[in-house]
Amino acid sequence: MLATEQKIIPEGWKTAKIVDVFDISNGLWIGKTSDKISCKVLRNTNFSNDGHVDLKDIAEIDVDKKALKSRELNYGDIVIEKSGGSDIQPVGRVVYFDIKQSGYSFSNFTSRLRLKENHKSKFYFYFLYNFWLTGETKQLQRQTTGIRNLDFNTYQDTLIPVPPQKEQETIAEILDTIDEEIHKTNEIIVQTENLKNGISQHLFTRGIGHDKFQKTKIGDIPKEWSFLKMKDICTVSQGLQISISKRFKDPGENRYKYITLKNIKEGIYEYIESPKESVICRKDDVLMTRTGNTGVVVTDVEGVFHNNFFLIDFDRKRIDRNYLVYYLRSEPIKKLLLERAGTTTIPDLNHGAFYGIHFLLPGIAEQKKISDILSSIDSKILFNKEVRGKLMKLKKGSMQDLLSGKIRTL
Repeated sequence: MLATEQKIIPEGWKTAKIVDVFDISNGLWIGKTSDKISCKVLRNTNFSNDGHVDLKDIAEIDVDKKALKSRELNYGDIVIEKSGGSDIQPVGRVVYFDIKQSGYSFSNFTSRLRLKENHKSKFYFYFLYNFWLTGETKQLQRQTTGIRNLDFNTYQDTLIPVPPQKEQETIAEILDTIDEEIHKTNEIIVQTENLKNGISQHLFTRGIGHDKFQKTKIGDIPKEWSFLKMKDICTVSQGLQISISKRFKDPGENRYKYITLKNIKEGIYEYIESPKESVICRKDDVLMTRTGNTGVVVTDVEGVFHNNFFLIDFDRKRIDRNYLVYYLRSEPIKKLLLERAGTTTIPDLNHGAFYGIHFLLPGIAEQKKISDILSSIDSKILFNKEVRGKLMKLKKGSMQDLLSGKIRTL
């Protein structure tokens, strides 16, 4: 390995500043003009965390023809996010523009990096993506009035490796191969989730093996089923709202985990000491968020549940827990929950609104069959998510080794 310009690089590699490798253009401002043309504009919201362009909700606007000519995106361009970020996700994300159609540009919070001659864009995309992924751009992040900005001048002066052309191509091909497997696995997950939604809709309206049906307010359902309201099959209670000063960082005697969506997601818990029995949930209980992100169903957790949750108490001889969970997670019921929570800044589902939602009740044996079918599909989804996780871990390790030259491809 050779030490060059404060960078340790493999023998045969060089280094160069980002600004010397790329032609860099600032994003598009929307100004007043009489000579307009319609185009699609990539914004921060179109940056996925895996480095791909997400075209969902892409903006389509009229812009000045001359401005678009100098700022139109070509296949192989790299677009960098200069403003945005969060506590968890620093600014500096990049996406690889792999769309061959014309008529795309990029917003003023981003910049286009277009490689100069004798370079392969995919190699440099992976390097810049890994630069962000490993937290390097966080060191170049500045915050003003709540907005995180990338110190772009310093970023442009950052040294990056310049391997020989053939090695660039080989490294990019290896990482592309892993990326393609991740993409295929993502497609399988999406297809299986769509299949589950379709099967779920059928099972919760038509059941299993029925040929006689009754009319209800929501359509035909099996004649043997009962059309009820939530108030007929369960009661709900709210959890504990407690000040930060009364929470503990460490477990101890008579201390219980404080269950919030954030704590579940991050796996980092605070603890509540000697709570009332009424705010303690067990692993076989069913919780559902009522405020904020309304309608998220949580099971298999134990501790003191937050006031944002309902604990749903039901007759376990009459209702299968897993059936209830899948029912609440079904798309039509999730939609109803959100509608009843209201459209205010913070959605809030009250007891009465929840109790008024319909509940379709088959016999207990059929409930278990329905939940077993959906559980088997969930197992397939979980398996593929685990495969994706292993592939992403492989990709991360491969980027570290290949982009640094620790493992050579020649």
